[in-house]
Amino acid sequence: MLPHPQDRITKIVDQANRSYSAVESDSPSVLVLNEWFTPAWKVRVNGRNQTVLRVNQWQTGVLLPAGKNRVEFEYRPILFRVLMALNRITIVLLLLFVILAVVRSARTIAAARDNLPISLAASYLSAWTIPGRRGKACLRRFSGLV
Repeated sequence: MLPHPQDRITKIVDQANRSYSAVESDSPSVLVLNEWFTPAWKVRVNGRNQTVLRVNQWQTGVLLPAGKNRVEFEYRPILFRVLMALNRITIVLLLLFVILAVVRSARTIAAARDNLPISLAASYLSAWTIPGRRGKACLRRFSGLV
């Protein structure tokens, strides 16, 4: 069936996941998009959501009223959007864990640096002093631990 001489289709945008067209027709018609039919295709006619039709067993189509129509087909798979959201959440959590690990290691290093001389002095003095009053006095004077 040939289109009426008054029917016109003008492509405005033709990209991988979207197709915008301006259609002018004297009578109600079916616009067929030469893409595989999946429920992920969404269509708006003059700004209103319409039902996507399966045409010719595998193509995507939409019913159009008579007159001038702006038709917008967009491919929006839900699974892809869910996986992208999970991907972003995972990246944010990994960054938080890395930041937390860096902060903890910095605190551990700072605490070890502050305690290291006292610990070394205490272990050195306790290892080399003779038990008794004199050794305890030495430890008290150098480390403040006994």
